[in-house]
Amino acid sequence: MKSHSLKTRLLGGIAFAVAIGSGAFAAEFDIPRSDLAAALDAYQAQSGIPIVVAASAVKNIQSSGVKGDLSADLALAKILKAQASSPIPAYPAL
Repeated sequence: MKSHSLKTRLLGGIAFAVAIGSGAFAAEFDIPRSDLAAALDAYQAQSGIPIVVAASAVKNIQSSGVKGDLSADLALAKILKAQASSPIPAYPAL
């Protein structure tokens, strides 16, 4: 349990969205359940929003994926939801 908690905290500090207000548009997302790195890669491809994350922070973590017509912010939140008991903030990259 300690390991999962550490990974959760790492994810909270390193998930970065590039554009401020990037969640203002809606898109059709179809990201299957997979490891978190693959889910974030699919999110980038489908949203057009680059994500910066340390590979060690997402190693051996599963994502439940996301499907539907959603804002980019909501889609990202759903991808990360299974990884943390509290919301994981996204910050604009500089």
